[in-house]
Amino acid sequence: MGSWRRSSVTEHELEALVSRGELPALTAAEEWRVPGDEAEPNPPAGYIVSFISFHERGFGVPADDFIRGLLHFWGLEVQHLNPNGVIHLSTFVVLCEGWLRIEPHWELFKLFFGIKLQQCKLGDDTKVPAPIGCAMLQLKSGMAAIYPRFTLLSSHSGWHNGWFYLKNDPQRPLPEYTGCVFQTSPSDWRDGPTDGMRDRVLTAVTKIKALRDAGLMASSRSG
Repeated sequence: MGSWRRSSVTEHELEALVSRGELPALTAAEEWRVPGDEAEPNPPAGYIVSFISFHERGFGVPADDFIRGLLHFWGLEVQHLNPNGVIHLSTFVVLCEGWLRIEPHWELFKLFFGIKLQQCKLGDDTKVPAPIGCAMLQLKSGMAAIYPRFTLLSSHSGWHNGWFYLKNDPQRPLPEYTGCVFQTSPSDWRDGPTDGMRDRVLTAVTKIKALRDAGLMASSRSG
């Protein structure tokens, strides 16, 4: 989590994402834009804010329906995520589609993951709401023994100033950028599966545990 810093992104860096298939190629439609000298984002109409490190870790566009739905449901904007959270989302999609052969399941995700609100620590150890990376996705208690093993990077130095403007797909829109800052953690950030869905979810959990026991591991870079 952190505060806004002037973007350090260059067109060359975004073209590198394009070359690796991590960002759409730039056309006359201006799929992305390099920020100017503004100290914090002020995206043009129809654009949101994204980060180089997110696309390096599996955040694709047009965004997956599961990820879009999750952000809308939890009231999150893209900048509220952090690099490790993007890894969790992208690997969960791969786990469902590639290994369980099902659509990414919202109720299953809520069984394993919740969000903890992070704040910025100032020099005097006081904490203030963080505009970036405040929604920390984490495995719930007891789930580490079931979910595929993974090792997340402890540091993503410099990711906060790697932001740029990304055109929001009107057919599959991500939440618009408002710059909102969470003062408190909404109660539904820790909700589990809804009533009536637990039996269906537990069937998938049995398969996930078997995959873990067989050695399935998640990448620390992307899904």
